[in-house]
Amino acid sequence: MSTEALVPGLCRFLSASVSGLVFDETGTTSNVFDTRLPQTPDEIVCVREYGGPEPDSREGWDEVYVQVRVRGPVDDPRPPRTRINRIREALEGLTNVTLPQGPYTVLAHLISQPAPMDGVDSQGRYEWVLNLSIEVRNQAGLRV
Repeated sequence: MSTEALVPGLCRFLSASVSGLVFDETGTTSNVFDTRLPQTPDEIVCVREYGGPEPDSREGWDEVYVQVRVRGPVDDPRPPRTRINRIREALEGLTNVTLPQGPYTVLAHLISQPAPMDGVDSQGRYEWVLNLSIEVRNQAGLRV
């Protein structure tokens, strides 16, 4: 399985692992979103891939950088701070796990500590981000 299933797999994993998170692939009943950051609802989690180092075709895995972005209610930084830390606890050090309908994850580790975005968004909502490097098994082509 390639890395294209990583973000939806992480969304499903977080929905099953972190209290209060719901991932619905249609986005109608979700507060966890694959790549997009909708204006509503206020309190959401967005998971997106943003590249990674050059793949080594001799290895059987890819390293992918993932950002988890958490937005909270208007004028209160505490709920998104708490939620980003629950997400960190669920993902940091995740080893040798096949994500739900996703790829086999060799290792997930932090690139940076959870951090607030600068200020608030246009609606006065605080946002926090968590950046991870995730090694994903990839046996496409001639890889071992």
